[in-house]
Amino acid sequence: MRYVIWDTRYVFVIFLDRSGEMVYNAKAMSKYFFIFVLLLLPFLFFYSRFEENRAFKQNFDVEKTFTTGDSGNTARNAVQSFSFTSKIPDAPAVSDPAISVPPKTMLNHTKTSVPATPPILSSANLTSAGSSTILEDVPFTSQAPFGEWSDPRQENGCEEASALMAVKWARGESDLSKTEAEQTILDASNWEEKTYGDYHDTSAKDTAERIFKGYFHYDNIEVKYNISANDIVHELQGGNLVIVPMDGQLLNDPYYTAPGPDMHMILVIGYNPVAKEFITNDPGTERGERYRYPENVFYNAIRDYPTGDHESIVGVKKDMIVVSK
Repeated sequence: MRYVIWDTRYVFVIFLDRSGEMVYNAKAMSKYFFIFVLLLLPFLFFYSRFEENRAFKQNFDVEKTFTTGDSGNTARNAVQSFSFTSKIPDAPAVSDPAISVPPKTMLNHTKTSVPATPPILSSANLTSAGSSTILEDVPFTSQAPFGEWSDPRQENGCEEASALMAVKWARGESDLSKTEAEQTILDASNWEEKTYGDYHDTSAKDTAERIFKGYFHYDNIEVKYNISANDIVHELQGGNLVIVPMDGQLLNDPYYTAPGPDMHMILVIGYNPVAKEFITNDPGTERGERYRYPENVFYNAIRDYPTGDHESIVGVKKDMIVVSK
């Protein structure tokens, strides 16, 4: 006869036969084994999630290695130590001891696309200045200081505004309030209309003769014709400012009222040889202070225009006014 013993030290049932040997009840063991499996499943689930998180972190570290430009060996070792290769993209080929991936470039407000119609700038005209940025400290004003663009004297006041900024710089006057700027632009326009019968557009030559010499009584200027981009940089390197007549529609400035002014004048106050950008005080927008234009875009947009009230333009003449102290 068999005797049943419930041994509380175990999670299964033990039978004791007449020989004194313990016999395990298979049915009872199956029941408790099933319970054991149920208890084990959550552990396996959380363990698998832990492994996936660890794999994700390794993936992130690998991508971070490539992005921050760590050494090629570091990046390759990180990839080799990561076994879940199907979850990450193939590592870039390394041909140099150091992987250098440039950071994402934030788009700035200057668009660099150029329409197909403007003349192509040859590489011979591009400057190869030194590595130091040239920048003169010049007071800024827009041609409509208080935003009164409906006034035709201010709407067409880019020549007067550019000359005003240059003359203030040349005379060592750093302060230029909006009130003073607006009054000067209006006074200059009224003087031109009284003296010459019109104030709308003035060519580079007439801007020098009428506005600089006639109104501001400033003579330390020179008009130069058929210029290259390197000519502008040369004058800036010499400590001068440059004023250039432009086809503003080719500049693609997002702050212009579309499509932009086809007759416009801009003051150039500096140059960045690394970025190859001209630094300007552009009176055509209130955001024009130290506004940067790519060198080739800016040069291609240079175009002198005739004096008058929006007269027809024949040909492309690249001229500039050099302002010296």
